[in-house]
This record gives sequence, structure tokens and C-alpha cells, in this order.
Amino acid sequence: MKTYTVSQLAEMAGVSVRTLHHYDHVKLLKPSCRTAAGHRLYGPAELLRLQQILFFKELDLPLHEIRQVLDDPAFDPVQALQNHRRLLQGRAARLTRLLRTIDKTIHKLAEEDTEMKDKELYEGFTQEQITRYQQEVQQLIARHYAMMEQFYPVSAEIYRGLGQLYVEHKEFRAHYERYRPGLADFMAHYAEHTLAGEEQD
Repeated sequence: MKTYTVSQLAEMAGVSVRTLHHYDHVKLLKPSCRTAAGHRLYGPAELLRLQQILFFKELDLPLHEIRQVLDDPAFDPVQALQNHRRLLQGRAARLTRLLRTIDKTIHKLAEEDTEMKDKELYEGFTQEQITRYQQEVQQLIARHYAMMEQFYPVSAEIYRGLGQLYVEHKEFRAHYERYRPGLADFMAHYAEHTLAGEEQD
């Protein structure tokens, strides 16, 4: 049976020796045996268990829950791998949609003649994420608008123009991007869909 030292396994799996020591300490991944000098050695079973650990970590499962799952007598490694594959395929598909959304947004910002519907800004996010992000950004913009109103009356048209200025002016854009990526873009959205509606009421 081929075995690996802790340093060899760490290099092969892309984790640190310290991480493997920690996994041993919390009884998540014990070595198969030790040398006469007390050095850890890992065999095929431990390599497969570490792979499972890394898959579960990729899915954001806490270490103590990973240990409970792997130590369950009913644990089926093949079924677990099939589940990992299905979940990761779903994540890959979502990331692909997010990348597509990023590309479309870049084109929208870089080329004025590129049309992009407001709804397309959020393709790839879950509905829960969309709702949370919309609320957070709109609240932030509402505070910004209220601050501007303290100095002079700001109509929807004026605020839309400010948003466009912030989008096109590199220094302005960099300033607002520090608070929330895409904040300048949402100013125009806020003016179009919130302020304009209020002025019509």
C-alpha cells in the first residue's frame, strides 16, 4: 500500500501541512499509521476522505458537520460524489450566467449603443440575492439623494444626469465604486424608476 507523508499529501492536495495537522487534531482526517519516528502517513482511504472533505468545504459545510457526515455508518462515498457533481454543475451554470451578466454590463458601460434591460443586470443571481441587493443599493442611493436635497432641489432629471456623470467620469466612478460596485449605475436606475414615479404622483 502506497502511503504519503503529511508534506507530500499537502503538496498533492493543495492544502497546507498545518491544515492537515488541524484535521488530525479535530479527528476529521487521521493518518492511517505513523512511522517509528512518529511521522504521519496517509494511505488510499485517507486520500479519498480528504477529497470528500475538500468537496464539502467547497460547498461551505463547517468542519464539524463534515466529520459527522463522513463518520456516519450510512455514508455512501459514490452517492456523495454524485451529489457533489450535481451541486457543482448547478454552481457552474450559475457562475456562467454571472459571467455572461458581467460581460453584458461591461459592454453596456463601454459602448453607449449597447442595449441592456434593467432586469438583465441581475441575471445569474437567485431571487433572494436580487431582492437583498436591490434593497441595499436602493437604500444607499436614497440616503445619497436625501443628502443632495439638503443643498438644492434635485429632480429626477438632475439626479439622472449626476448618475451619468459619475458613470462617465473615471475619478467620480472610482469614488462611488468603493462604497458599492455599480453604485453609479444604480443612480440612473433610481432616478428613472423611483424619483420619476414620485414626481408623476
